[in-house]
Amino acid sequence: MAELTHKKTSKKTSKKALGIFKTLTEEQKQFALTNKISASYKIKKWLDLLQKLAIMDKLGDKQRKRSKGWAIAFLIFAGFFTLLTFGGGFFMLIMVAIFAVPGFLLLSRYKKLKKIDIDNRLRLFVVPLTIILLEEANKEKKITYNLNVKNPVRKDNISEIIPNTNKRYPKIKTTFYKSEWMEASAEFSDGVKLNWDIEDVIRKRNITKISRSGKTKYKVKYKIKHIINMQVQLPKSKYQLTADPTSFLYKDSNNYHVLKIKGKAISNSLVQGLDINAFLELVASAYSKFKPI
Repeated sequence: MAELTHKKTSKKTSKKALGIFKTLTEEQKQFALTNKISASYKIKKWLDLLQKLAIMDKLGDKQRKRSKGWAIAFLIFAGFFTLLTFGGGFFMLIMVAIFAVPGFLLLSRYKKLKKIDIDNRLRLFVVPLTIILLEEANKEKKITYNLNVKNPVRKDNISEIIPNTNKRYPKIKTTFYKSEWMEASAEFSDGVKLNWDIEDVIRKRNITKISRSGKTKYKVKYKIKHIINMQVQLPKSKYQLTADPTSFLYKDSNNYHVLKIKGKAISNSLVQGLDINAFLELVASAYSKFKPI
């Protein structure tokens, strides 16, 4: 197998996220609205399906932030002029309208963009991995993706809650979440079969402090453990085992060397997510135990 590397790609576009959404297929729109998809397609179709969504999401992140900021600014000015309308007459009513109308329009735009927001795991992990698979996978075989990239910090993902036990400040409440967000299988051009799943275990700490000046401060900290479970099947006709099979989970089947490996990575931000290089290094570690025949 050729060396796996992460190649960054960039596409310049002047399109708006909501405009791109209108051009999506029904399947793409459904994924944008639910952050979930489960299907088996050839690699080229997967890339066509997901890459446009990633572009829309990147634009949407920027436009959503701007819309929210401007909406707040306009509505604050509208509120200010509302206070001045008492005894201010018709002119002040016009000033309220001048700021309130665009403020509510921007707020409406923000809500629409929020509705089609896709978690960054698609753009920062799934799409780059799919680009790599475009080069490495058997283009005639279908690849299965089962994705659920909904916001992992939600009630139905809670696995444990540790309430605050401190009588004094800081007071800390810790919540753990588990999110199994990707299951997939692929076959490489050299006949190697790969199955993997990824789970995030998230620790969220809500911290309340009292500053020296007596002000109450609130802070949220995250620590995410990314767990990758992988099964690799290498055809015996092309690969010979060179490592000690007792040093890892190994099974000798009729036509394949089968091994199971697990990888872990840590991040401290929900935005940052799993580094794709952690995944690629795990694949490379499996290949390192064999040599081509």
